[in-house]
Amino acid sequence: MKKNLIEPFFFIVVVALIVKNMPYLKKYDIKLKFNIYRSVMCSFFVIKSTLYLLDSENILDNVFSTVKELEPLFFKFCLYIFFDIIFTLSRTKKRVDLLIHHFVILAVCFFGYKFNFVGNILPILLLNEVISILSGFDKLSLNNNRIRESVLFKKIRKIIIIFIRLPIWILFIYLISKNGKKLGPSHVSVILTLISISIIGLDIYWYKKCSSFINLNHIKLSK
Repeated sequence: MKKNLIEPFFFIVVVALIVKNMPYLKKYDIKLKFNIYRSVMCSFFVIKSTLYLLDSENILDNVFSTVKELEPLFFKFCLYIFFDIIFTLSRTKKRVDLLIHHFVILAVCFFGYKFNFVGNILPILLLNEVISILSGFDKLSLNNNRIRESVLFKKIRKIIIIFIRLPIWILFIYLISKNGKKLGPSHVSVILTLISISIIGLDIYWYKKCSSFINLNHIKLSK
């Protein structure tokens, strides 16, 4: 496992250093830079996953069968989530919702590695990260007081939650019920299902949060 983590670790560090030292971002604080880093990393995950899925046939057949080709992507994502947790915990004002999300995603990664089912399900689930591509740009808009832009990003996030994330998590629950025996002990299927439901709950929370921001600023902008 240590050998498998070396290349992903250096990849994560190099991307972080590039973002941190981008001339355009030098005037911004580390929190905003980290949000841009999230956007860059999630763009990478979504693009890699999309290309893999477009090049694959019978994607849902043996969706939980291990695919060696996907291991580098898997370890990059695990490390990304791990470092994101460390950064979020280091902040004075901690986002509890984000921490819950990251910990439950890390749990999914743990079960995938432990019970050896890192297969086509990985790129399918990674498409969910399209929502975080907007994270850095949204923070940049807010930092520069471009509220109209931020409202637009929130509207896009709502669309992503309803038309991308929700269908993917429902599909994941369906695939768990259909392939339960391949996932190891029966309790693994139960835990993964509960995790999926909890993330849908978080998405509902984020959807409402976006709606509140949009409604509040729609009133302000219309005055």
